[in-house]
Amino acid sequence: MITFASTRKRIPREIDIAISLDQAARQANARGLRLFEETALLMCHGLLHAGGLDDRTEKGWLAMRQAEFASLAKTL
Repeated sequence: MITFASTRKRIPREIDIAISLDQAARQANARGLRLFEETALLMCHGLLHAGGLDDRTEKGWLAMRQAEFASLAKTL
């Protein structure tokens, strides 16, 4: 999954998210998820990155997982 976001004053204006369905299928299988669920998780992850979340540190990784869970719990 790759996220590209053009921003203006730190607010995402246009967002492109590319997801490899082959890789998503492998990840879904490893996690015991359906492809739809893994793809939704990746889309959510990309949107959170576009919104400014960063998961390169332990603290950031935890914040990302919490935001993913909260977002997906509302939609799935």
